[in-house]
Amino acid sequence: MLAVLESFNPKFYKEIAKKKFSRSLGFLVVFIVIISAIISFKYSAAIKKVLPQIISWAQNNLGSISEDLPEIEIRDGILTLPQTFYSKEWGQDFSFVIEPQREKVFPMLEGYSNVLILTDTKLIMKYSKPDTGQSEIKMYELAEIKHLNLVPIQDGVKVSIQEDSFNITPLFVEKLISRFSWFIYPVIFFWLMFMYSLNKVIQLFFFSLLSLIFKNSLNRQLSYKQLLTIGIYAMVPPTVLAVIMELLGINFTAFWIVYLGIYVFYLFSGIKAAGQTPQKETPHVEIP
Repeated sequence: MLAVLESFNPKFYKEIAKKKFSRSLGFLVVFIVIISAIISFKYSAAIKKVLPQIISWAQNNLGSISEDLPEIEIRDGILTLPQTFYSKEWGQDFSFVIEPQREKVFPMLEGYSNVLILTDTKLIMKYSKPDTGQSEIKMYELAEIKHLNLVPIQDGVKVSIQEDSFNITPLFVEKLISRFSWFIYPVIFFWLMFMYSLNKVIQLFFFSLLSLIFKNSLNRQLSYKQLLTIGIYAMVPPTVLAVIMELLGINFTAFWIVYLGIYVFYLFSGIKAAGQTPQKETPHVEIP
């Protein structure tokens, strides 16, 4: 797109300011669609790269998970099965515990760093934050569950929810992922397009206040719509840089300062190049 290249040269902002705001808004929509499509390729490729690992994990672990798992049943938010203590550990990283007697739950939490505990009315999760090593506990009520039944089967678990039931097996996981993979790109694309649109519109109107300040300080004759048009094209250079860095996997905390610096530079330069200084009226002198 020629307009994208033009937005990098402040001298072109004199012509850019002459464009209709509706046309510039259309350019912004197309620009957002393009960058959303590009970024979506990266994210969808990264997710699809992980999917075979999930299938492999299901093939290697579902059987061992269900091997000695007791039947679990929850009715009207209350655990009815099992009625005895159950515990299973996966290495040293994670444990799953069923303890129907709630008074025993909190004393046992001290003995686990990462654990999922099912009580008579709650699901309790305790995990250690990798960055700080501190533990955090979250509790979820079972009250919303009308009926849930988990029955161990060969290579998986039979799940019954209300009147529906299905088997979670390696084959089920493989079929589910195969269907899911078709929706990865469009879901990411529309989500990014929505987020970029919201972000850019907020950014455009917020920085239009700064554009008004630049307009007055530079003493330029520009309408508010012209300032918005300049603001749209001034977004392009920093956004293109952000997209390039995203694709290359370059991240640093202070990039937002660089982004704002580039955007403000193009706003100021564009308004300076586009506007005209009001002409002072020459006093009319009558010759007697």
